[in-house]
Amino acid sequence: MNQLFLKKTGIIAALIVMLLVPLTAIKSLVGERKIRSREAIREVSQTWGGAQTVTGPVLTIPFVDEENATRYVHLLPDVLEAEGALVPETRRRGIYEVVVYTSEITLKGSFALPAFFECEPAVDRILWDKAFLSAGISQLQGVQSKARFLWQDKPCRIRHGKTPGAPLQGLHASVLLENSTLGRALHAQGSPDDSVHPFSFEIYLPLQGAGRLNVTPVGNTNTVDLRSTWEHPGFQGRYFPTSREIGPEGFTAHWDVTNYDGLLARAWTSGKEHTFISSSALDPLSFGVQLVQPVDFYTKSERSVKYALVIITITFLTFFIFEVVKNRRIHPMQYVLVGISLSLFYLLLLSLSEHLGFSWAYLVAGAASISSISVYSAGFLSGTKDSAGLFALLFSLFGVFYVILQLERFALVLGSAGLFLVLVAVMLITRKVDWYDAFEGGGSQGKDEA
Repeated sequence: MNQLFLKKTGIIAALIVMLLVPLTAIKSLVGERKIRSREAIREVSQTWGGAQTVTGPVLTIPFVDEENATRYVHLLPDVLEAEGALVPETRRRGIYEVVVYTSEITLKGSFALPAFFECEPAVDRILWDKAFLSAGISQLQGVQSKARFLWQDKPCRIRHGKTPGAPLQGLHASVLLENSTLGRALHAQGSPDDSVHPFSFEIYLPLQGAGRLNVTPVGNTNTVDLRSTWEHPGFQGRYFPTSREIGPEGFTAHWDVTNYDGLLARAWTSGKEHTFISSSALDPLSFGVQLVQPVDFYTKSERSVKYALVIITITFLTFFIFEVVKNRRIHPMQYVLVGISLSLFYLLLLSLSEHLGFSWAYLVAGAASISSISVYSAGFLSGTKDSAGLFALLFSLFGVFYVILQLERFALVLGSAGLFLVLVAVMLITRKVDWYDAFEGGGSQGKDEA
């Protein structure tokens, strides 16, 4: 095998390795822009309300223990029904878009107070008149001023700020127990009376949030219904919807969750300090919906850069085959210029996608790159026919990789099949090449045809 052939293949391989430098820089730039996008989303979320998680309610009843210290019994609802409608909006921070929403969350259900006696407090020292209801809200700045609490169909006074003994961070409302039928029954009997109807509640929470809304199913039996006009929901959390419908007009989702596994105690006591339920205990139980942005162009740009080496290698391989089969000499500088043009495609793709969206940016950047390479190569290839063939090859190559970027689940299969077809094409085109005489005059044909 002649030295010119080895030298040329070595130069091409070295050029491909050298082009990794600008590609790495572009990949780092994509990561930097992605971080800036997340910062913009975080800034908008902080002012709007952030990802919301609604928990509760929890009924808290204070009592005085034998040491004359105030303690608290916390009860979880027997039945919890949650319903919410999300109205999405798109807010901009510079060139970045953030999906936010306003919602009206309704929590309904009932408490079976006989569970109170599982904690065995002293009945005659219960502070019935100090009982209150707590609804946990992860981002309080997203709570609008029209929140309402109803206890036994009667409005309650909402407490803002810190409330001693509250198990959840959020809103709290005083409730009346002493004058109720159940309160008198418990006072008189000192034991639960199953014939007394449980207490009912209704909570209305107008919330602002960004991106995600979760609900924590703290009831013994839970039903949750969420709906929105957003067409791209992402369901997440411990439980997936029992039923769901997604269409051009939005989505509806329904959950039925029963506390069969007893992950949360129905009643427990706490002291005055450290009464909050830890988020680590509740977060794994929550579920809900993410308002997904259908096009994450930073992720797609990042994935496209990963395929850059394949596109550059196939393009250089095409030029090399032209040299061998057509006996045309292509200077290493011409390889370099073509490689730089292919590398700049990814920079154009990133910058344009921030303004045009990924698909249009891919079309414009791809057309610019393919056209420049085809026009430039017409000067050193055999003629317009070879240049047109190169144009068709690059057009097909960019088209295939665009499809691969859209089909994440089948990207590996399609990519592997495409590379195999490229190998087969190279084998067919070069099947009669005498590689020992490559780059020698007339050595592009096999010896049997010389």
